[in-house]
Amino acid sequence: MSTGFAWHELFNFHDTGTSAGLVRAGLNVQPYAHVESAESKSRFAVLVAATEVGDRLERIPVVPVTDDDLLRVHTAAHVDRIRRDSGGLGGDCGDGTSPFGPGSRTPDMVS
Repeated sequence: MSTGFAWHELFNFHDTGTSAGLVRAGLNVQPYAHVESAESKSRFAVLVAATEVGDRLERIPVVPVTDDDLLRVHTAAHVDRIRRDSGGLGGDCGDGTSPFGPGSRTPDMVS
């Protein structure tokens, strides 16, 4: 059995805004890039490519997600909220700590 790796350059544009770990950034807490960011995705892809690990992984083509794919793991209400909030300022993924920025929806979700 192989281990797969899916990568697309658009993942470099993933925007989660700023964070301060599990605490909201603010007047008394200095913001910095959230660990769930474009930088962490880009760094991982570069490390995979720069080491022999990349030779051991099976490349998986990145394809647009369908509603059926999303609804296998998320409720329709969650998918609708992410779509709505992605068109505005962004939001959190429903757990209060995992942010996403504007436009974080997948390209097929743009309508």
